[in-house]
Amino acid sequence: MGDTPLLSLKGLSAFYGDFQALFDIDLDIGGGQVAAMVGANGAGKSTLMQSLVGLVAVKAGSISLSGEDITRVAAHHRVDLGIALVPEGRRLFVSLTVEENLLIGARSGRPGPWNLGAIYGLFPMLAERRKAAITTLSGGQQQMVAIGRALMSNPDLLLCDELSLGLAPIVVREIYSALRSIVRDGLSAIVVEQDIQQATQIADRLYCMRQGRIVLGGAPHQFSRQDIAASYFGV
Repeated sequence: MGDTPLLSLKGLSAFYGDFQALFDIDLDIGGGQVAAMVGANGAGKSTLMQSLVGLVAVKAGSISLSGEDITRVAAHHRVDLGIALVPEGRRLFVSLTVEENLLIGARSGRPGPWNLGAIYGLFPMLAERRKAAITTLSGGQQQMVAIGRALMSNPDLLLCDELSLGLAPIVVREIYSALRSIVRDGLSAIVVEQDIQQATQIADRLYCMRQGRIVLGGAPHQFSRQDIAASYFGV
């Protein structure tokens, strides 16, 4: 592939009916990189994630994965191609056990390092609760299951929407520590995060969205907190 980015967006625009939610998004993510996406509620971050997995229709522009145009590829086929989403709110199957939820993620059958043993090695507490109902887990443990389910598809690109939302700080630190271990294996990730400090600590690339547009982008060390705040709030 040479210098071909893992993910490339060119002029991406998306709509909900007649309402335009994304405007001319350009974005490149390299293999093994973590990109953090920050912005206020309603900035378009979740819409961008849903566009990448095929849940929101793209009306203009393109999405390429490893140089292949996937703009019109159906959502379930994008999993097969190597994109996995950890959705906002986790969206686990409450009638199933921890292990059953994890196994659903392996449906695509993609080869790779992530299996039940690897997930339990990453999150040992899930091994202890493997036969437990999802409803008996804490919010942090449920988030671990959601991450594990996504990893079981052995993706090349992991999308994490509001990774730390509603979690205690100690749990957030544990989740982000696990994310560092995950990307060391060469997987790339885009993390939607409202905690700017967490975002800048984990990211190779930092992007700020406002009103459906990317208004700031680059390596985190390029920007002061004032730069990020000005982009975040539009002041």
